[in-house]
Amino acid sequence: MEKTKKMDNKTTRMAENELYDQINRCFSEYNYYSMKALRARLRQPEAYLRHVLDEIAVLVRSGPFANHYTLKPAYREILKTEKGGNPLAEENTTVAPVGEGAEALDDEDEDIKMEDVLP
Repeated sequence: MEKTKKMDNKTTRMAENELYDQINRCFSEYNYYSMKALRARLRQPEAYLRHVLDEIAVLVRSGPFANHYTLKPAYREILKTEKGGNPLAEENTTVAPVGEGAEALDDEDEDIKMEDVLP
């Protein structure tokens, strides 16, 4: 007797060129995306998404946008020219929201009580 696997949480790959277009649309709205936000928005397998992102984006490893992807400078320039000379503002360091759970995560930080520690 064969067991059938549930396909509820499975995602199917879209064509690579279509995925590039979708990623470009995402980065035209926000400069930084976490993997979680991209997966939620694009609904693609994480390994496939990482493979494509490695070609056109950079994972920021430190600083205020650590663990977020941003487009490589060459692709950012291509995106600027596609928008008809209306460049993305370099100062615009907006981060894409993760989704409905993002507000809940922010509320958790407010409940933490901080104490001053004197040497």
